[in-house]
Amino acid sequence: MDRFNDKWIRVGGVALLLLNLFIADSGGGKRPLGAEIVYIALYLVFVLVILETGRFIILAMHRTFPAFVQGRKRFWTTCLYLFISNAILIPLTFNLFHWVRGMHAGNQPQFFVLSAIGGLLLALLQTGIYEGFSNFNRLRKLEQEREELLRLNLQSQFDSLKQQVNPHFLFNSINTVSSLISIDPQKAKKFLAEMSKVYRYLLKANEAELTSLQKELDFVQSYFHLLKTRFGEGLHLQVQVDAESRASLLPVLSLQLLVENAVKHNTIEAAQPLTITIAITSDRQLCVSNNLQKKINVLESNKVGLSTIMTKYKLLNQQEPVIRETADEFIVILPLLQTNVYERIDR
Repeated sequence: MDRFNDKWIRVGGVALLLLNLFIADSGGGKRPLGAEIVYIALYLVFVLVILETGRFIILAMHRTFPAFVQGRKRFWTTCLYLFISNAILIPLTFNLFHWVRGMHAGNQPQFFVLSAIGGLLLALLQTGIYEGFSNFNRLRKLEQEREELLRLNLQSQFDSLKQQVNPHFLFNSINTVSSLISIDPQKAKKFLAEMSKVYRYLLKANEAELTSLQKELDFVQSYFHLLKTRFGEGLHLQVQVDAESRASLLPVLSLQLLVENAVKHNTIEAAQPLTITIAITSDRQLCVSNNLQKKINVLESNKVGLSTIMTKYKLLNQQEPVIRETADEFIVILPLLQTNVYERIDR
């Protein structure tokens, strides 16, 4: 059951039943004050037993049938158990109450009929009130989550836009191609071709939430070509993805963000190469890993790239990626989405 403060429901229930005592008990004013206090206290104990037993049953039913779609089944099952509980407790407490007061309690058939009707009405009232408050609380929580996801979505789009026009990356790319033009024109031409693919993909990235793994791999190959031209033998990429998995879906730019994250935070040298591996796990998820060789004297990461990926999976209401770091390896496992679950929107 979604947790909410039911203090006032419980207080209100006791108050209503106490009011019923004062209305129904016309002889109350004829008794001494001390006896009257005892009778009221005794009545209050019996009321609490009935209401708290009902509350226990309601909470138990919410634990048994927690889903929103189980609401109808939960309502009527709760009513049934509450009716049985009330049908036992109301006559029992009524007779005990009158026995202590030295009065004869009703044992006529109509008494039990009235007790059953009262128990049913109380069961419907208790269940209805708790279901109403539970649904109200659930809707309020969903609205809060919707607003938070909207905020995260806007933040994610803003972060993606910043990455698309990353001046630092563009500056490095221009410097690289500038130095290649005079040294190796063919290599410079190839570099420009891959660079145009990268920026074409980046500019289209916000047009879709999902893309195929095949398209992400093609993009990462172009992106990696630019990095490889800069870092040479200090950087390696291994792709171990079978043909079947390449049709799966994942959020746009997920692989680029992970490759960029690895390059940003690790030392890259020919004598100490950084190897990034993209592979499929045994349970058909995507594993992106790299050997860990953290840069010295680097500013602490704000983890924008990783948080952007986590946000995208949260917005899609999917299982979040798993991030692990060992002594010598950094690993991110991305859940792959299937085409029969999500419509392809990157056509």
